[in-house]
Amino acid sequence: MSFRDMQLFNEKFPRYLRTVRKVRRLTQQELSHVAQLDYKHLQSLESVHELKDPRISTIHKLSIALQVPTHDLIAHCFDEDKRPTVDPPGRAV
Repeated sequence: MSFRDMQLFNEKFPRYLRTVRKVRRLTQQELSHVAQLDYKHLQSLESVHELKDPRISTIHKLSIALQVPTHDLIAHCFDEDKRPTVDPPGRAV
């Protein structure tokens, strides 16, 4: 993975994570509880001002809690034309 790829990921991941969380109608506190993550850690992951390189295990926990394949949470950040394709709660994912 190139330095540019990491920059792109760090720019897009917080926004995409927040978008998926909101589509799922979860607060940060609810998601952090379901994903078994510290609330402050989740806040920092959603912040575009705090560039964090999340562990794959953290992304995996989030993907399970959000009912989104882990690959999609990661791959979305590298596809510049892709729009969020997450269904609202109550629909099949």
